[in-house]
Amino acid sequence: MKTLFTLSVLFFFSFDINAQSVPNGNFEEWEMVDGVEQPVGWNTRDCPGCQSVEKTTNAIEGEFSIKISSTYPSFEGTLPGWAAITLTTSQQFHFMNASLKIDSIEMGKVEMLLYESINGGLHEIGRWETTSKTNGIEHISIPFDQIQGDTIVIYLTAKNTQGPLFSEGYSEVIIDNIELSLVSRTSEINNRVFKVFPNPVGQALTIEIQQPFAGNTTITFFNQLGQQVRSAILQGGQSYYQVPLHDLVNGIYFYQVENRKGVLDSGKIIVKNH
Repeated sequence: MKTLFTLSVLFFFSFDINAQSVPNGNFEEWEMVDGVEQPVGWNTRDCPGCQSVEKTTNAIEGEFSIKISSTYPSFEGTLPGWAAITLTTSQQFHFMNASLKIDSIEMGKVEMLLYESINGGLHEIGRWETTSKTNGIEHISIPFDQIQGDTIVIYLTAKNTQGPLFSEGYSEVIIDNIELSLVSRTSEINNRVFKVFPNPVGQALTIEIQQPFAGNTTITFFNQLGQQVRSAILQGGQSYYQVPLHDLVNGIYFYQVENRKGVLDSGKIIVKNH
C-alpha cells in the first residue's frame, strides 16, 4: 500500500506571480501505475481491484476531473479514498483555490488538507471540510500559513464514518482547478468581468466582457514553460472578441488580460485542435 510519506517532490513553473499552478491540478493527465490508472504526479492508496480514485468525464473544466470515493475495501467495510501530492513553493502563499462538486454524501465527510514539511515531519497548516452536498459546482479558497518550510503536501480525501464493527456511510467528490495563490479567487470567479469560452477550445477562443472598457485591452497567451505564444489587442468599447488559436499545438495554456491599469484577469485553457 502506498503511503503519504513516499510522495515525490515536484518542481514547477507559474507565469502569474500571484498564483502557482499545482502540477496536474486540473487532472487532465493520467497514466497506468502498477495496473491502476492514476493522475500524473499524484499518489493514491489504490491497487488493482481496490480503486477509490478515478478519472471522470463528468468534468468541472476541460476533459477530465478527479473523482474520489470512500470505497477502498477492507475487512471492516470500506475505507476513505485519497489523493495527495508533495510540491515545493517559490514563495509563501496564503490560499489554495479549488473547484469541486459533491453530489452524493451520507454519514461521510470530504476534506482538503494542507501540510508543511518541517524537519522531516508534517504539520497541518490548512483545512477545509464538509458533510453536505454542494449546490452544483462550488469554488473554494482554503487559507493557510506556511511556518518556515518550502515544501507543501496537499491531501484530498473522501471519508465515511467508522461504526462499532464496520464503517458506515459514503462520500464522493469531484475536484478540479487546484492552485496556490496569494489571494482568494472565490469572489473573482463568482463575479467575473470576463468570460472565456469554449474550454477546451478548437479553432478560436471567444472573450465576452461584461463591462466593456474605454481603452484597449491586451490578452496574452503563454505555454506551460511561460513562453508567450500569442497576443491580441481587444479594441475598447466592444463586448465580444474572437482570438484564433487553430495553429497552436494541443495542450494547456495560460492567459492574462491587462490594460494600462494592470492585470484584469488570468486563467488557463486547453487547446484541442486535432
